[in-house]
Amino acid sequence: MASEFVHIDLSYGKKDELEKRTYYVMDEDGYLYIENMKIIEYNMDRITNFWCSKNKKKIEEYKYLIMLGPDRTSLNEIVGGDKYMEKYTKKVEDLNDKDAFTSWITP
Repeated sequence: MASEFVHIDLSYGKKDELEKRTYYVMDEDGYLYIENMKIIEYNMDRITNFWCSKNKKKIEEYKYLIMLGPDRTSLNEIVGGDKYMEKYTKKVEDLNDKDAFTSWITP
């Protein structure tokens, strides 16, 4: 059996109403061309809005993705004393402090 390939796409600037979509490679008749591949697209604008609107249920569901966007003060608020989240926050902050990363990812 072949391994499953999952492509994760973090999209910005989309007008989609959904925060997450899953795509498959298939033809116009619905025949699944590549059975072990799927693309999961997250609408980051929509997900970030959950933080701004204080939607607690959605914040909990997407907190790891939400952490990729806000400032450090908001990051600490999202973490809320969770040790795993603190470790994750440290990694996100370290990554954001690296010019090699931010120079090409920011645009």
